[in-house]
Amino acid sequence: MDNPNRVLDGGTLIVNQVDFSLVHNEKLNPAAVIIYGDLGEFPPGCGATPYLNLLEANMGVDGEPVYALSYDTGRGVLTDRYPLNRKSASEQLREVLVHLAAKIVEWRKARVATGAQPGSASRGLPGLQASSLHPARSPKPILNGAISSGAPSIRQSADSSLIAARPMDERVTQLIQAFCTLAAPPDPALVVLGESVTVDGIMFWLTCKEQQGSPLLRVRCDFGELPGERLADACKTLLTMNWYLYNGIDPAFSICPKSARVLFEKSYSLETLTPNILHRTLTELAAKVGEWRLVHFLEPLPASRKYRPEWAKQQ
Repeated sequence: MDNPNRVLDGGTLIVNQVDFSLVHNEKLNPAAVIIYGDLGEFPPGCGATPYLNLLEANMGVDGEPVYALSYDTGRGVLTDRYPLNRKSASEQLREVLVHLAAKIVEWRKARVATGAQPGSASRGLPGLQASSLHPARSPKPILNGAISSGAPSIRQSADSSLIAARPMDERVTQLIQAFCTLAAPPDPALVVLGESVTVDGIMFWLTCKEQQGSPLLRVRCDFGELPGERLADACKTLLTMNWYLYNGIDPAFSICPKSARVLFEKSYSLETLTPNILHRTLTELAAKVGEWRLVHFLEPLPASRKYRPEWAKQQ
């Protein structure tokens, strides 16, 4: 890397014919470089498929690069985080860029050949039903057998490993248990195990995530189905928001391949998170979900139609 200071000041670094931009973010703990790799342009008239594939590829990632869309150029972007607390940082950073370049080249080849995105896994969350919006892409429901009207047990889920793979930290467990006294789910024990909890009619999953040895509370939220019209525009909006929201930890927006539903993910530090703050955070997220389901972030929401959660209606 000839001039790392120029690169971190907004310059472009080319690795194996792939352009990368690196941004030094000191607000992250530890400080890190956010990497933006250029996937390239999307073919004219390609429809929604390539954007859907990128959102599906973001589903369930943990410590992996995240796909987004550049607001400035409209080109696809592969983003990643490189912490600055390692030895031989320059050499290891180049290894990371070589790995990302290989993924980008693979994506470009697949896009040209079939319009598909390689590596899009089939993952699900307990309680999400398969959508009828894309029946050809979602032939089977997530759960084995019929989905009952109540919340299914995590033991029934064909994809429970996505939720239960990481052991729960004791502090996260205690936080979720205290939160359940406010949310009053039918079975708090299942919520601790990774089952969904409903806040203002919106489904959330609360699990543990580790970042640099510190436990975080990971929140996943069911935003709902994609719109039947302007599907490509809706997908582009979500990918562009990923470009803005990516913090090196969470993918933000993704799509569950089995249900074709939009999911939002964010992790929170335990240092300042209390049960009350968590409950308020989820109610605010529920309000955003309501707005998405009305206009899918494609147009301003009229004040008369703005979604108001239960706690706001009572004030």
